[in-house]
Amino acid sequence: MKQRFYHKTEGQNVVLIAGILALLIGMAALAVDLGVTYAEQRNIVRGTNAASLAGMNRLISGGRDTDVARAIYESLRSNGIPVTPPGEAPQPGDRSFEAIYLGSDGAPIPGACSRVGACGSQRPEGVKYIQIRLDGEVETYFARLFGQSQLPVGATAYASVGACATGYYPFGVRSTVGGQPVFDEYGFVNYDGFYEDETYAQLRYQRLYLRDGNNPNGGFSLLRWRNNTPAGNAGALAEMLTGDGTYSQGYAEAPWPEIIQGSDGPTRPDSYPFEPNAINAGDWVYGNVFSGNPFNQQVLNQLDTLKRNRTLMTLPMYRFDNGNLTNPAYYIERFGAFLLVNYGVDNDGRAPDGPWMELAYVREGGQCANLVTGAPPTNNFTVGGSVTYLPRYRTYPDLNRPVQFLLILDVSGSMSWTFDGRGVQNGQVVTCTNPTQGCVSIETAWPNVQERRIYTAKQVLRRFVQQIDQDRRSGLRPHDTVRMVTFTGRLGNYVNNEGRVGDNNRALNDLTDVLPAGWTNDRATLEAAINEAGMVDGDPYMTAGATPSAVAFARASQVFAAAPERAPNGMKYRRVVIFVTDGVANVLRNGMQNNYGPGCELGAENVGCQMGDPLPDGSLRPLNAMVAEAQALKEAYIRPSDGSVYVVALSPTFETTGLNLVASQPDYVKRADMPDQLQQIFDDIQVSAIQGDCTPAQGEERDSMAPSEVPTDLRPELTDRIVGKVTLTDANNNTREAWITADPITRKLSYALTNVPPGQYTLRAWLGYRAPQDNISRDKYELIVRGPSTSAEIPVTVSAGRSLGGVIGVPLKLDLNDNVCPTP
Repeated sequence: MKQRFYHKTEGQNVVLIAGILALLIGMAALAVDLGVTYAEQRNIVRGTNAASLAGMNRLISGGRDTDVARAIYESLRSNGIPVTPPGEAPQPGDRSFEAIYLGSDGAPIPGACSRVGACGSQRPEGVKYIQIRLDGEVETYFARLFGQSQLPVGATAYASVGACATGYYPFGVRSTVGGQPVFDEYGFVNYDGFYEDETYAQLRYQRLYLRDGNNPNGGFSLLRWRNNTPAGNAGALAEMLTGDGTYSQGYAEAPWPEIIQGSDGPTRPDSYPFEPNAINAGDWVYGNVFSGNPFNQQVLNQLDTLKRNRTLMTLPMYRFDNGNLTNPAYYIERFGAFLLVNYGVDNDGRAPDGPWMELAYVREGGQCANLVTGAPPTNNFTVGGSVTYLPRYRTYPDLNRPVQFLLILDVSGSMSWTFDGRGVQNGQVVTCTNPTQGCVSIETAWPNVQERRIYTAKQVLRRFVQQIDQDRRSGLRPHDTVRMVTFTGRLGNYVNNEGRVGDNNRALNDLTDVLPAGWTNDRATLEAAINEAGMVDGDPYMTAGATPSAVAFARASQVFAAAPERAPNGMKYRRVVIFVTDGVANVLRNGMQNNYGPGCELGAENVGCQMGDPLPDGSLRPLNAMVAEAQALKEAYIRPSDGSVYVVALSPTFETTGLNLVASQPDYVKRADMPDQLQQIFDDIQVSAIQGDCTPAQGEERDSMAPSEVPTDLRPELTDRIVGKVTLTDANNNTREAWITADPITRKLSYALTNVPPGQYTLRAWLGYRAPQDNISRDKYELIVRGPSTSAEIPVTVSAGRSLGGVIGVPLKLDLNDNVCPTP
């Protein structure tokens, strides 16, 4: 049998116990340090989540880049995370963090603003996410005994901007009243005061009354999110105002109406609704109509809660409705975020009466910040960029230049008829423009003096010289002057077989008059001349005779030949002729009335008799002679003075052939078919004559546009935010579109076409703009400028190689594809 021998060494147990104790102490140290690190990690995750939301909320609220950076920093500090303030050097113990703006493709937005805090007072564009990445280390207590003095901590958080799920309240705010915008880039245009608290400063507020049948200009309307919500029910209205509202309980768009109130309403899209059962701009929303006061005690209680809690309410803003007062619907143009400043019911008997709210405009609404797990990448790209344009407008460089107005007034017999050509013959009303009636001047004058053509013409001429006199007295235009040439009559009939001829000089003296004795702007003198013009037997509203238009223009040349060329202030006169006639020229230049040729015996108003080949003796027919004399007048006196000849065709009863050759340009022929049109025609002519020739002008390249400069009167799709459109067309002629939008704060212009697959495309664009210099709306800014050349379209390649963070940057510079001045 074998024996086993054990050798025992002193101290062996002590070593074993010491090792076990060291292990236990190390494990305890590790547990303590891991616990501290875990707690810090939890705090960092919570803090970065809160900071990303704080930054996105500040951006949504209209903050600039520096505001977003400050909001993130303050949020991290308030959650106990020591971070370095923006722009300062890091201190010992500070955590390092990085915040980045990401686009919808999950990549940093292009340009210098991709990093939060990098572009100061600018507002970053195209931001879908804010990413915050925070790194740091935790100092250990026990683990350092084992060579581990620090343990890492860190977190990455994403906040996205998206549609709000709650916070919508059933008040629709009108964006226009009476065709005028209610809002500009700063809020209410006609605000009643400013709202301020510790959060907001200088918010404009306005009192809005409920819009109903008694107050069609009211500033707000009541809404319902679904058609099955009871209309006219105060309890249901109060429930919709409770808490965050009832939108999250269900929403259904109102159907697209057959009739839209307003001539510039939206066009029904191919697909409606765009996103069923989710509220969006472009939806029609149900209205809510009450037979009495909707503000009962329940509703007032909820309004008081909204006011007391300073609830930020998201309210639809509308411009169009379906015109139905009993079952209204409203077109959501956009959303606004508002605070309820006050509310009440006005019953003092002075319009407007009824329920009212005082609302303060905060910012654009309908957008909320949400935490997401990450920014999803995409294989498609965004085509977008900034938009600039070259403003074009009209100018009139010599507005201070004095004007000589020469009025050439037809005082022939037909001026005593009505505008539609009626006269009285043998006690019967007849149409005197019918030559078979044989109407003879004085014998067929219309009995009601105030309905005669000559009465209307003289009334308008009186107002014309009154304006001249008013301008003189006010010192605006002290040197404008006026004279008048009247024309009527004949020296006999042209009869070829007798060889009778007239006399040019005698025609000037016998068939025309020049009033007053000299050029003047004295009202009394000019009104006396107007009263005397063409009068028959002392009656200022009775006329007689034929229509020697050619002789009138020859006399006008004679008058200008003797007229001063310069005003007392030394400036050269602009010479302007206003030719007023109500019939076809029917007298030759020599004063003989033309009745030449078969069929022309009664052809005084027959253009075919008065225009054409010369007569057998070589005389120009009356219309040809009128054009020839007018051309001579323009060549000698009108064009050298930068002046103009305007023609006013007084009545719709005669052919205006040839008058376009008399006027300086075709659109200077104005036709007054009704008496009430004549005053506006003269007002327009007076303004146009004073302005002089239109000169195209161009402003400096711009990258922003004020709401007042958006030509919403031209296209229904234009709003204070939407100013144009970009269209991208692929090789198969498939198109995708994006609006050119103005940032609500900076008003900078940009566009973005998202989710564009790789390929070859053609890009076109248009922009609307109303230049304040001439206040004319134009929507043909559609020429894309590339260096020295322009084109209506440009090629665009979409590929990964051309992408910067998922964005294909295509900045656009647009120019006007039109003339700002009228084309002659």
